[in-house]
Amino acid sequence: MRLFGVAIQCVSNLGDEKLREGLTLWLNELESFSKIPLYFTHFLQNKKSQELLFSALTYSKDAPINYATITEELKEAVQQNYKILQQVFSSSQSVAVRESAIKYGFITRILERLGAISGEKARVFEEILPVVEEEKIMDVPVLAKKDSYDPNVT
Repeated sequence: MRLFGVAIQCVSNLGDEKLREGLTLWLNELESFSKIPLYFTHFLQNKKSQELLFSALTYSKDAPINYATITEELKEAVQQNYKILQQVFSSSQSVAVRESAIKYGFITRILERLGAISGEKARVFEEILPVVEEEKIMDVPVLAKKDSYDPNVT
């Protein structure tokens, strides 16, 4: 949704780095989670979360902002996001909900949130690829390659 991109751009103007990062993470989560069937419908039922989302669209460098209030609202909104996820997963027996959660980076968002809460750097999944035979040949010293070369062999 373009709505989230615009909100993230508005939030990037905030002077307080910790609040800016918190709001950006929340908006990224919200964007990712909203791709899960039924999530955004549940989200829109919470008035405080709605207000925070629409407030994020109005942030600018010049606008007066009550950082303490926004920080508290953000904390509540994050809790609300995970309550909604619980509702969506417990109310739906559909495999589509779980498949879309994986497809749209649900696991990544949760790991990012856990990293933000714990203060640790988020873990990154690294796929280990099998070594190809050609790569093994490249490990052979150059002299050994030349000695084994026979131009008469086809």
